Amino acid sequence: MHVPRLATTLTLILLAGLVPAPAPAADPGRLSDVRRGDGQIVRGPDTEKLDEATVELRDSGYAEISVHSFRGLYRFIGTWRPSSGKQVAIDINEAYGEKGANAAGWIQISGNTFERIEIDGRNAVGGKLAVSFNATGPGRPVQPAWSGLNSTRDGSGTWEYGRARDTVLQVTVDMRQDGSGEIRFRGNRGVRLTGRWSDVRPDSVRFEVTDGPDGSASGTGTIRFQRDRVERVDVDGNGRDGRFSLAFRAGERPTYPGGGGGSGGFTEEYGYDQPGADLRDLRTDDLRSCQDACAADSRCRAYTFNTPDRRCYLKGEERPMIRRNDCVTGVRRGGGGGSGGSSSGMTRRDGQNLEGGDYATRNERSVEACMDACRQDQRCQAYTFNLRDGKCYLKDRVGNYSSRQDTVSGEKSRTY
Repeated sequence: MHVPRLATTLTLILLAGLVPAPAPAADPGRLSDVRRGDGQIVRGPDTEKLDEATVELRDSGYAEISVHSFRGLYRFIGTWRPSSGKQVAIDINEAYGEKGANAAGWIQISGNTFERIEIDGRNAVGGKLAVSFNATGPGRPVQPAWSGLNSTRDGSGTWEYGRARDTVLQVTVDMRQDGSGEIRFRGNRGVRLTGRWSDVRPDSVRFEVTDGPDGSASGTGTIRFQRDRVERVDVDGNGRDGRFSLAFRAGERPTYPGGGGGSGGFTEEYGYDQPGADLRDLRTDDLRSCQDACAADSRCRAYTFNTPDRRCYLKGEERPMIRRNDCVTGVRRGGGGGSGGSSSGMTRRDGQNLEGGDYATRNERSVEACMDACRQDQRCQAYTFNLRDGKCYLKDRVGNYSSRQDTVSGEKSRTY
């Protein structure tokens, strides 16, 4: 049957009105936006909550995403391309300052702001990498410049490098007009991190490490400030001898585990877990409540407190520790079991170093001789023996334990 050409044309017009054309793909061209919101980041076995994210998309296809957790800032670099509707597709090839990541996802765009971020994949070493963020606060542009900062502050913090962990009591931050900068601080020795700073938001800058305590290093973090004074420094990355991490808070007074601030005389090992030997687990508001629960249970010799989910695990004995950033682990002072147990009134912990409290140094032939020297000295409360040079350090207080393979440490048992 012959259909007139005009009728065919009208039919096509009517059908076009009934079936709307697909929405064009989002193509922001250039976007620089910071938004508050809610989300989470998965880094290997660890999960952290997010409260802010920054998105930068450039005409060239360059994409940079920074997300903020209570531990600091994590940055991802890659490329973007138009996708469908309000979304742009994202491919990530650099995560946490290391190239070789393989992750992908999308960003939902509305006008000059972003609404949502979804990324999933693997980091450079094959660990799980996932980001999910839902923006709820108003958008604001990334600040175009910052005048620099030079500030020295007293406070409290920790420096971890490889298997060593130091207490930090002062930090100096120097940000120069040419974009270079350095962070200086002192633990058991002076440490200097040099690199470059770039703008993130009005009360903070991003710091990228290019040189560390033993030469070449890479890492990233956040320096927060109020006016011209440093308030917080959070940086982590990789150096020649392994992972490093600096967390510093200006104005805070340091707390020493077991020195009256702890509950029931417990040690506190930040960034460590001790799997197994669980008596029970419970939810507690904070670390002190977890220690109180262990102190109230005569069977409890140790604990592990998981900071993100506020879960407290009470242990029937001290167990070997493993690295886990979201945990704090401790044992009763003078409590036996686990790493070497107790011998004639002295505990022994292989591969552990006790910081501070030294009042005498002796040359001894063995760990047992060092333990005996402490046992016979009324002033001595703890000891550390260096297996390499035979030095025995007698201590009049029990400080922080830190992992160090060539040392053995311990303290007098409560019953001694």
